[in-house]
Amino acid sequence: MAEQRVNITQTGSQLIIDSSPAVKDGDWVLWQFPEMLDNQFGFVFFQNRFGPFHSLRSLGNTVVVGKGNVGSVPPDSASYDYTAMILQTEVADPIATGAGTITNQATREDTSPEVLVAYNPDLPPSQAITVTPDPVSLNPGDTATWYFSNLPDGAFANFLFKLDGMPSSRNGPFVNFYAVGGSGPVTLRASGTGFAVAPLGEIQAWPAKIIYYFEIRNQDGVLIGSHEPVIDNLGVPPTSPES
Repeated sequence: MAEQRVNITQTGSQLIIDSSPAVKDGDWVLWQFPEMLDNQFGFVFFQNRFGPFHSLRSLGNTVVVGKGNVGSVPPDSASYDYTAMILQTEVADPIATGAGTITNQATREDTSPEVLVAYNPDLPPSQAITVTPDPVSLNPGDTATWYFSNLPDGAFANFLFKLDGMPSSRNGPFVNFYAVGGSGPVTLRASGTGFAVAPLGEIQAWPAKIIYYFEIRNQDGVLIGSHEPVIDNLGVPPTSPES
């Protein structure tokens, strides 16, 4: 995984963008805006929402991070134009804007905060679950979502996070953990928010690899599938050109 930096400077109402990165497999982009007032913040707008990225995330008011990738695209549409903006609360027009471009050269789809869980009723419980990707790679602050497909009516999932082979706190490395219904083949969605934001214990950092065990049970509580995947903790991304 490589980091591509885009440094932005302001001259009056114009933003000057210093580079047009070409993003390859595993790359993510960090936009560094200039220092600004507390009620101002940097924003990156793609016409198709997130451009080549799975998600865009703010770190404070001066940094935007593009994570994940939509994968390969036709050569004639590999260039994604965007507008960088400095916005101010309750001010109608942008304080400053600038035009930029990202070229997507990735060939692999990477939606790292999303995990697909498929259930096969024709296999024994120890083999009935497949998880993609495994491991899933997360930065602190990420929200990870598990999509469970083709579960029987009434089936539910239980999660258990482990450290050194022993169960950890109820939510593991996440601040909150919750489940909601799905639609179509996705019968259940489970999400963990605020990955590794709070330290383990009072001051201990979360390890680089975190094992989580989950099981699927039918409406009678009988175990019908289980798996023990891994979360790769990528650590805190840089927040300034000097870091």
